[in-house]
Amino acid sequence: MKQKTILSVFLFLVVFFPLMAPLGAEPDKLTPLKDNLFSIDFVSETHGWAVGYWGSILHTVNGGENWALQDSGTEKVLTSVDFVDENQGWAVGYGPTILHTADGGKTWTQQDTAEDVFLTSVCFMDAKKGWVVGEWGTVLYTEDGGATWSMQSAGVDAVLYDVAFADALNGWAVGEFGTISATVDGGKTWTPQASGVENVFFSCHAVDTQNVWITGIDAIVLHTRDGGVTWEQVDTGIGKVIPFYEIEFRNEQRGVLCGQGAVLYTDDGGATWRPSLTDTPMDYIWLYGVGFSPLKGSWMVGEKGAIFKSVNDGKGWQAVQY
Repeated sequence: MKQKTILSVFLFLVVFFPLMAPLGAEPDKLTPLKDNLFSIDFVSETHGWAVGYWGSILHTVNGGENWALQDSGTEKVLTSVDFVDENQGWAVGYGPTILHTADGGKTWTQQDTAEDVFLTSVCFMDAKKGWVVGEWGTVLYTEDGGATWSMQSAGVDAVLYDVAFADALNGWAVGEFGTISATVDGGKTWTPQASGVENVFFSCHAVDTQNVWITGIDAIVLHTRDGGVTWEQVDTGIGKVIPFYEIEFRNEQRGVLCGQGAVLYTDDGGATWRPSLTDTPMDYIWLYGVGFSPLKGSWMVGEKGAIFKSVNDGKGWQAVQY
């Protein structure tokens, strides 16, 4: 199993994280990044962060009109970012790397973990309680804001690419070989759930404790209405075999998913998915991360430092110039 896992990680790094040129910035004006961005998170309509290659962290305080590079202190790939308010946030990635800020990213500090693994996703419920996942079925948990991290057993030997919690008790982690692992006690115990497929899953989103979405390679989308007791495949109508990298919902009705040259939206709870309108041709742009700000903004990031914004929950997108 571990030989297959190593091969999967290698393919993931080659396909999902293609190397680009190093970044640079002028003293008074941010030079647009030439490297991939993989994750974006907004805690308000004005304050947001995006992370990617070479330890890149971009930050805006005016709703994406302007972006500034923050000094992460690392050149390692950052795969995921999560903030709980305008000050407290975490970013994770290769290394292993767990970075924390308590001042909105003015300063970032490395948090220690004994696990020597590639970390892929971070999810915090509040300023104290959070989870990180990665290769070898790794699940790390903290209840002191990352001052200390402890291992939880996901019960699987697979790369976990994403973790999502509906509340402090109910969460899901997904990854390669069709892996789904769930917890109903805050991670004290994790139980594998039967997905019915062997596709690699890149993303999961818990709308609530019963309503959960998963997406991944081969344009696959799974949905459960009973907390994962049963999973059903959803036909998005995409009509081509591509990887979907992230799926997010603002509420039970409105959601967005993105992937290789595609971005789709739903406004009827996933019953139907439609291609989003964009001001930029998306056919050859790899889109890795999508997220909602609390009220009306939607954000998406991808290859070569691309950032997109939507003001109608993903129906239409505009490229952000920075």
